[in-house]
Amino acid sequence: MPPTGPLYPMALTHLSLTDFRNYRLLAVDIDEAGMVIHGANGSGKTNLLESIHLLCTGRSQRHAARREMIAFNAEVSVVEGTFFSHRTGMPLRASIGFDREKKIALQRNGQPVRAFSEWLGMAAVLSFGPEDIALVTCAPAQRRGFCDMLICQLDPLYCAALGRYKKNMLQKNFLLAHAREDDCLALYEQQMAEAGAFIALKRA
Repeated sequence: MPPTGPLYPMALTHLSLTDFRNYRLLAVDIDEAGMVIHGANGSGKTNLLESIHLLCTGRSQRHAARREMIAFNAEVSVVEGTFFSHRTGMPLRASIGFDREKKIALQRNGQPVRAFSEWLGMAAVLSFGPEDIALVTCAPAQRRGFCDMLICQLDPLYCAALGRYKKNMLQKNFLLAHAREDDCLALYEQQMAEAGAFIALKRA
């Protein structure tokens, strides 16, 4: 039996790709128990996993730009999926489309989603491949990025705090780079301290 309950609230049951990487058109049903993907090198196994990660997070687990994921000679790429929610007992349809001009459209059950902060957490996903072994020896910033992506999917407050921290850090650094004495500097530092404390506790 496939795992269910609070740790497994969503199951991807259908995936459709249009002009994504080497897939011109693909539609595949997925058993709730999961699936095994096999094929020759370069046949598109990792691309398929990348499409699932993109559908759940809006980002590639390989840190690829969205324009790099559009099929050759195509202008637009679309990834669509149907999830089954064990919490509601209802299907949830999601799609992400993007073009080479960096335009992007997110939809959930036919309704537009305006921000990635609203998108994260819809269906949590964790990607772990051979390259992720480097997390053991890589720079701390890479390990923090790996943890941030996971926690942002589980806790929208963490995602919001991370956004506040980065925004205030950029504003503070801008003032320092221009050697400006500004009353806002202390305000930015206060905001960073509050958001940073929340982030550190969540990471721990």
